[in-house]
Order: sequence, then structure tokens, then C-alpha cells
Amino acid sequence: MILRSTLLVVLLCSFYFKLKAECTSETLGLCTPGTTSENSGSEVIDTIVTNQDSGDILDGSNGYVTTSNEGDMDYDWGGQGPAIMSSGDSCYGLGTDKCAGITGSGNTTSTMGVEGMGSTFIQTIDISDLTIDNGGQVVYTIEVDKQDSQDRIYMNITGSNGETLIFSGTDILSETGATTGYQSYAGNFDFAGSLILLL
Repeated sequence: MILRSTLLVVLLCSFYFKLKAECTSETLGLCTPGTTSENSGSEVIDTIVTNQDSGDILDGSNGYVTTSNEGDMDYDWGGQGPAIMSSGDSCYGLGTDKCAGITGSGNTTSTMGVEGMGSTFIQTIDISDLTIDNGGQVVYTIEVDKQDSQDRIYMNITGSNGETLIFSGTDILSETGATTGYQSYAGNFDFAGSLILLL
């Protein structure tokens, strides 16, 4: 299968002045935005809850990854199993730019714990400067041209706060037995609490 343009966006939840029920450390996913008011003695305290967008963290101009780790997959990110970096007609529906091609076969378990894996690309991204304290949502898109029905396409994302695992999710995008050709896949993973590292 041929891969290109993997995009990850972290949406984080923040609050101002005082923590409210709409946005706590236990909130799973995005907070409910808006303004709430609370009487505290003789004054009214307004709390503004917003969801902020980190932007595409696989865009090198945003400062999270180097050129060789950008989402356009012009370079081999590294990972498990053999892979090739193709261009031109070898990229099929992805166009004539460079693209990442997974050429491995087999039935092993990836370093991230996904079973039934032959080859994979792996990337670790430090997003600690985003200061995510009250949950959020990780959104991804990935373009794949699958020419071999024996291939299986999946997206696995793991988020942690230091050594503490916050969430881990795997989306099976195309199972074996289907030749799906060019497809653009999108998905998301909700999480609660703090997050400083995305794998």
C-alpha cells in the first residue's frame, strides 16, 4: 500500500479564571464552549470555556516535526518492517510526488501493541508546550492507495502524560480481502486529563 499526507490535529480544552463543570480534568473529549455565571457573595463570576486548535502538528512550519517527519511522507519516518519511498506512477492515486510504500508482509505485533502487522511507520511527537490539562480530541486524516487486497490498513495513536498512558486507540481503515484503491480516511480519539506526548 502507498501512503501520503498523514495529518494530526490536537484540539485542546482550556479555561479562564475558574474551572467549571463544562471543562474539568475528567472531561472526555472537547468541553462545551460558552460562558457561565456564578454568584459569589456580592459579585457575579463569569467563566469562559473555549476549545483551542493546535493546527496540523505534522506541518513542519508549526514547529513540532522536522522536514523529514512531515505529513507529506517525502521521507521514510522509520518503523517496523521494509518500506520504500516511491514517486511518479508508483504513487498511483496519490499523485506524482514522493510517497511512502509499505512492502512488508507477515503477522507480527507492532511496538505499539497492534496485532496482525507486517510493516508500519512510527513517529513520536512532543507536544508538551501545548499545556493540555482538561482533555481534548486527536483528529487525523490519512490518504492511502491500496492495490493489494492482502494489505490491512490501520491507524494507531497513543497519548501519554510523561510515563502515564492517557489513551490508546486503533482504527482499522481497510481490512484484508478488499482492494480499495485511493481513499482518504479520517477519524478521532477523545481523551481526558493532561496530555504532553503524542505517539
